[in-house]
Amino acid sequence: SSMTKLEGLDYMCNPLALCDAMARVEGDGREEMSASRRWRRAQRDGDDDDDGDDNDGGSDVNDSSSGALRDDAVRTQVGTMTTTTTTTATTTAGTPTPELPNTPNVKAFADDYTRVSRIGSGRYGTAVWLAISTSDPSKKVAMKTVSLSTLRADAEVAMLLENEIELHRACGASQFIVTLQSVSCEPNFVNLVQELGEGGDLFAHLMSMPESRCDEHRAAFYAAAVLMGVKFCHDMGVVFRDVKLENCILFADGSLKLTDFGLAKRLRGLPDERSRSTRGTCAYMAPELVLGSHSYGVDFWALGVLTHVLLTGTFPFTGANDKDVYESVLAGYDAAKSKMTHTVSSTSRDFVAALLVTDETARMNFPRARASAFFSTIDFEGLERG
Repeated sequence: SSMTKLEGLDYMCNPLALCDAMARVEGDGREEMSASRRWRRAQRDGDDDDDGDDNDGGSDVNDSSSGALRDDAVRTQVGTMTTTTTTTATTTAGTPTPELPNTPNVKAFADDYTRVSRIGSGRYGTAVWLAISTSDPSKKVAMKTVSLSTLRADAEVAMLLENEIELHRACGASQFIVTLQSVSCEPNFVNLVQELGEGGDLFAHLMSMPESRCDEHRAAFYAAAVLMGVKFCHDMGVVFRDVKLENCILFADGSLKLTDFGLAKRLRGLPDERSRSTRGTCAYMAPELVLGSHSYGVDFWALGVLTHVLLTGTFPFTGANDKDVYESVLAGYDAAKSKMTHTVSSTSRDFVAALLVTDETARMNFPRARASAFFSTIDFEGLERG
């Protein structure tokens, strides 16, 4: 469908400006202006912790995360929990956060694209499409669409989208992060135009393998790319908070990149800063994230879960529902009971166990992970050069 191009619109920091602009195009801006005023009021008065997230006691289960991977007797259901609190605590050491840069190649509006087929879905009613450029049919992109009616009706969703765009732009300069090319508007949708990973996501790729798992060398390669993507985010002061198979996108050259900053959080670099919220995909959530006080360590825990799944085809923490999974997480990782005991080398077992340490201060961090024997076959310098 054809995009409406609205020149000079400062969409990047306020998605509801799109609503205002579309209202001017459509000739009636009362409802949209009201939504925009709500956004501006929240920004002025707002939440100092989680980008305007309200503690509504609810949850949002992302069906695309449902666990098809099996643990013999247990079929794990994986959902995206978004119950939040809005208080701030300062309990662990932090480092100064650099300014988030503007990404030069992100334009105010995209070229016109035609949606071809739906290839995924996300939280707050988003859909992901394969789209092609109307001016150059050889140009294919992934287009994430969000309904304008949703943004108009729910200021919280608008702020979540604003946060996603801002942090994706900030971290998109990394070769280990999917590039956000542009944000565009049409009469009924806001569109996030991103580079297309021809190989699909890592979940689908893993499911196509025998026993839904891969060998240790391949697992190390994928984990290394995720590690480098997470490191870049952390260097920018951003906790990704949603490392999982579905957010790892494969490309034709064999590379892997992280995508979807919908749950990411920028820490301001204050001493001892923590985020006080519960956002993530339950099977990948660290104990401190479940308990609602966390920092960068949650991404290393999630890397441990992801690596366990790559190597065994099973999740280390399982249950009949989210509550059971959380209880399993809080009970701690029992390496002796893991399926890794008989299927992978001690090097791989030690790597996963070091990431799945309940005490985040003792958990493996980036320097230790990169130096791990698990990555002995990985040329990190070559990986960074591409």
